[in-house]
Amino acid sequence: MKKSLYFGIAALAALAFSACQKEVAVNEPSKKMVTVTLKAEKPGDETRTAAVEEESKVSYEWTDEDKANLKVFVVGEDAEGKETLTEVADRVVNLSEDNKVLTVTATVEEGSTLRTAVAGAWTNKNKPKINVNQSPKVDNLDPNADVLVAEDVTVDELEDALLDFSRPAAINKMTLKNMVAGEKVHEITITSDKNLIGYYNGSTMSEQSDSKTITLTYDNVAVGSNGEFPVYFVTMPQEGNALTVVVKSDQFVYTKSFGTVNFSIGKFSRFGVKLAAGEPVVDVDFTGDWVITGENNGSVYAAQAFVSGGSNLRALSVGLDEENEEITSSNVEGIKMHFEKVAEGDYAGLYTIQDASGNYLYAASATANQLKGNPTLGGVDYYWSVEKEQDGTFAIKASKSTNRNVMQFNSGSSLFSCYSSASQKPVTLYPFDWVVEDAGAQPSGTGTLEDPYNALGAANAVKDLKWNSNSDYETTDDVYVKGKISRIANNGTYTAGGTYGNASFYISDDGAASNEFYCFRVLYLGNKKFESGQTDIRVGDEVIVYGKLMNYQGNTPETVGNKAYLYSLNGVTGDEEEPELVSIAITTAPTKTTFTVGDTFVFDGKVTASYDDGSTKDVTSKVTTDGDSVIASAGENKTVTVSYTENDVTKTATYTVTVNEAGDAIQFSWERDETTDVVTSGYVFNAISAKSASGYYQDKSSTEGLEVTITKSDESAIFSTTPASITLSAKVGGGSARELTNNVMAYLIDEDGNIIEETATVVTSEVTDKNGTIFSVSIPVAEEAYGIRIAHEKESSYNVRLFSVAVTIVLD
Repeated sequence: MKKSLYFGIAALAALAFSACQKEVAVNEPSKKMVTVTLKAEKPGDETRTAAVEEESKVSYEWTDEDKANLKVFVVGEDAEGKETLTEVADRVVNLSEDNKVLTVTATVEEGSTLRTAVAGAWTNKNKPKINVNQSPKVDNLDPNADVLVAEDVTVDELEDALLDFSRPAAINKMTLKNMVAGEKVHEITITSDKNLIGYYNGSTMSEQSDSKTITLTYDNVAVGSNGEFPVYFVTMPQEGNALTVVVKSDQFVYTKSFGTVNFSIGKFSRFGVKLAAGEPVVDVDFTGDWVITGENNGSVYAAQAFVSGGSNLRALSVGLDEENEEITSSNVEGIKMHFEKVAEGDYAGLYTIQDASGNYLYAASATANQLKGNPTLGGVDYYWSVEKEQDGTFAIKASKSTNRNVMQFNSGSSLFSCYSSASQKPVTLYPFDWVVEDAGAQPSGTGTLEDPYNALGAANAVKDLKWNSNSDYETTDDVYVKGKISRIANNGTYTAGGTYGNASFYISDDGAASNEFYCFRVLYLGNKKFESGQTDIRVGDEVIVYGKLMNYQGNTPETVGNKAYLYSLNGVTGDEEEPELVSIAITTAPTKTTFTVGDTFVFDGKVTASYDDGSTKDVTSKVTTDGDSVIASAGENKTVTVSYTENDVTKTATYTVTVNEAGDAIQFSWERDETTDVVTSGYVFNAISAKSASGYYQDKSSTEGLEVTITKSDESAIFSTTPASITLSAKVGGGSARELTNNVMAYLIDEDGNIIEETATVVTSEVTDKNGTIFSVSIPVAEEAYGIRIAHEKESSYNVRLFSVAVTIVLD
């Protein structure tokens, strides 16, 4: 590959650099920053994302869309030696007038290794990724499904670099034949015995697990007069694929299986498929009463009616015998859903869905998984398309064009809701006339320890309790419920490494996933939180739960969260004598042992408790110290006492710290809702940055960064009679740690605003917590200084929102 890099810089950046040199002298960074220009020309079939086939030739050209999709990364390593990719945020991309040369200019450290890629699908892990869902045109690829990468370039000399782009993915053209001329195609699925979807990991294309299907969507594109339809799609390069193709048009559904097909890297792999006669599309009318079901590990669950305004449809375990066309349910009427097809108007051909309480189902949000009900019909979100899939499941989709509108079953949370894609389990419809009452299990018990409720007895005890809202509902008194654990919920489940302190699970009489009762956020034996080292719960365990019960949202019997606990677990109760605390020890010494008067005390060691039965456990998070009072005054070898109390027994351990004297301090602060300058103790504090109605922030297009200035408000004010220092820190919210690396310049100014050059310093700090400190920088303060200015030059292309800025001047 030809590599010739040249040094260049935009005129505006050059002027800014020159002006900075006149005003301030900065410490040299560890490496020289250079501006490089990378050119992507048009050498042939290896270049360009979208390929257009013209007769027997494939034509490639760059477009404006590629300027947005071109990514440039600096290749590095983390502490463990693993490769890291950091996107170059400040860059300029240009396209030649004849669309043959794409040019990108970026400023990086000399010696950096750069990686470039063009891809419409881009993950937050900085890996170009093939789309599983593609939307090609009839004569072109979907540019958002393609992946294009160039060989790495090392910035070792000031030259320009000619990028040699290539495709790690396969480009494929399948010609469907023997179709009906003029029929409209709207979906094609291609399924292989090999994985078709992958991502580029920097050197090769790697497979994604369970990605054997690609879905192509079309806006009712007509088949040609010759009965042929070209299909363009992108896949992993694979050999020997056995394929099944399903084509859905407005008239027919075609299914064809064949093999073997090779998908070659970088070039078009062309093949034809002669389709057999398709099955006619039948306009099925789903008007009537149905049961909406979902499956998980062989168990079947039905959607229950919710109260008006409720969110999501709670799942009820049911029995299903498809051979005898029978569904057994403990709540027959509660699982009936009425579908009604709209005959005319804007929503003709779509359906309304009404639950047993008379609420119309609607997709409530484009940004959250919400399925709600309302007794009155509303707009487009209330109208659903219903289509039976070839695997027997049903695609039930609200007609809104935005996402979060596909009805699916969330087995982890045991509910039916709306999602953006096939991230949850599909649903199935069964006729309501299949439903019969489950006569196998019967409610029993009175709720006492001698006669506890069974699962159905607990559900029966709360069926008439009122529910108005999350803060206004009726409960039972404390009662006992007995059963075997049939399922453990994903949300709120205690595990040995968990931190919730409670468990959520289902119980039934025999441990089967039917006729269940939901035990929500139940505490451990003895009405205490679960802790690491205790016996965890498992499916099949026999439990007795004691506490209050409720009818959540008027349709889901369950325990009140954190108001019930395990009375017994497999016959073991919480009455057994607990081991006694005998001592504690600081098993990992604190790293923070030097403080200054006025500091906030920090204990960062580890404390282990020992018991009379020989057991130990980590109690660091529960200890207390007298550190705040110890560091209130200066001194060496000052003793800090660490205390831990358990069951009214208190044990202590000690260690020593050093506390230094503190100088006088003048503090200034600015909170994000301030819109005017703040005058404090004779000084003016001014924060300058991009500004919106919600406060000060940096947006994605801003390179201005943040500038903070402190000046005297009158001539009588002075900074110091002796040399001193200033420390500035700021916090941000949003983004992740790797997105927020920032340069900070801090320097003093005279009365005219000119910079006192010899005091300037440059500090680079990487955030380790997305809500942590962006930067903290100290500079000496001289008596003749009139003001102090701190400038934060943003490097991230992500939103960086300032929540607060605090400045402290410490007089030595």
